Amino acid sequence: GEADLLLGMDAVETLRSLGPDPFLRVADRDRTYVVANSGPLDDQVDEARTRAAMELAEAVRLAARAPDAWVRDVATLARRTFLTDRLTDLVLLGVAFQRGVIPVSVQALEAAVRRAEARGFGRCLEAMQFGRVIGAESAAPAGEGGHDSDHPVALARRFLLEISHSGLAGARAAARLRPLFGQLLRRTIAWRRDPALRSAQRDLVNGLHRCWLWGAASYAEAYARLLDALLPVGNLAAWAALPLAEAMLIRDSIFVATMCTSPEQRRLTRRRLDVRPGRGDRMERRFLYRIEATLLGRFIRLDFRSSDWPARLLRLLSHALPHGVRGRPAARDLRDAVVELCARAAAEPAMAPAFEAAIRRLHAAAEAGSLHGTSAEDVRAMTAAAMRGEMPAA
Repeated sequence: GEADLLLGMDAVETLRSLGPDPFLRVADRDRTYVVANSGPLDDQVDEARTRAAMELAEAVRLAARAPDAWVRDVATLARRTFLTDRLTDLVLLGVAFQRGVIPVSVQALEAAVRRAEARGFGRCLEAMQFGRVIGAESAAPAGEGGHDSDHPVALARRFLLEISHSGLAGARAAARLRPLFGQLLRRTIAWRRDPALRSAQRDLVNGLHRCWLWGAASYAEAYARLLDALLPVGNLAAWAALPLAEAMLIRDSIFVATMCTSPEQRRLTRRRLDVRPGRGDRMERRFLYRIEATLLGRFIRLDFRSSDWPARLLRLLSHALPHGVRGRPAARDLRDAVVELCARAAAEPAMAPAFEAAIRRLHAAAEAGSLHGTSAEDVRAMTAAAMRGEMPAA
C-alpha cells in the first residue's frame, strides 16, 4: 500500500494490486492514484478478464483515491487509433501525466519518451500525446465526434460504392443491398436522437457491409432480415445489431484475409497514419504470414513476409466455400445460438423485457471484445430463461 500511482494494463493484475493480499497489494485508499485499462488485450479475451473488467471500477472506488481514479477501455482505443494495443502503456502514461499525478515537466517526459523511440519502439511519443488528449477533462467521450465520413448514411454510400466497383458480381450485389441499407436506415432514424442508441446505426451499417464481405449478398440479407424482424419489438434491434454481427462474422483465416485487403481497411490505415499523396506520402503494406501443420507427428511452422497477394488469393474462397464449413465448430455453434436467440425474440414480443436483458448482455460482451469467448450453451440457456420470462443473471 505504498504506491503513489498505479498504472493498470491488465484488469486481473490491477485487481490483485488493489486486493487484500499484503504481498500483492500496492494501492492505498488515502495515497494511491489509479489510471487503469479495463479492456482485454488481444490475447486476453477470456471469462476471468471479462469479469475482472466489470469489477474493476468498483474495486478502484473502494481501494484507491476514488475521485481521482480513471478507469477506461484503453486497449480498444489504442487498437482503433494505432491498429495495435502494444501502445496501451504509453497511452496510460499520457493520461496520468495530463491528470497531474506524475510530477515532472512536459519537456522531461517527452525527452524520456523520445529516448524510448530512438531505441526502436515506434510511435511512443504519439501514443503518450494521445493519452494526454483523452485524459483531459474536455476530451470527447469514446465513440463520439470523429469524421463526418463516419455518419451512418455516408458509410452506407461509401460501402455501396465499394461493392459496386468490385466487379460484375459486385454490381449485382450492390443492387441487392442498396434497398436493404435504405430501408434499415429510414426505419432506425429515431436511434440517432437517443444517446444510448446513437452508435447502433453505425453498428448496423458496418455489420451489413461486413456480412457481405464474409459471405456475399445472401449472408448480408440474412443479417438484415433478423434485424428487420426485431425492429417492431422495442429497442431489441438496436441492442442486437452489434452482437449479431459479431457472432455471424466468424474469424476464420478467409475473413481475416478479406478484411486485411478490403478498401475500407486501407482507407482507415491511411487516415490513421495521416498519409497524404499531395505531399509525397506513399504507403506500402507488408504482411507476416504463418503456416502451421503437423506432418508425421512433427509440428511445422513456416513464417514468411510478403505483400498482400496471398491474402487476396485466400479472399477468392470467401464466396466459394459453403457457409456451413467455415470456421471452427464452436464458432459456428455460437453463431447459430445467437441467431436463434434473435429469432425467438422477434417471435415472442410478449417476452420482450427478458429478451432485451439477454441481448443487452451479449451487446456488452461484444463491446468488450469477449463475445467469441462465450459458449453456445450459455446463449441457449439465456434463450430458455427469456422464454420463461426470467432475466438472465449478470
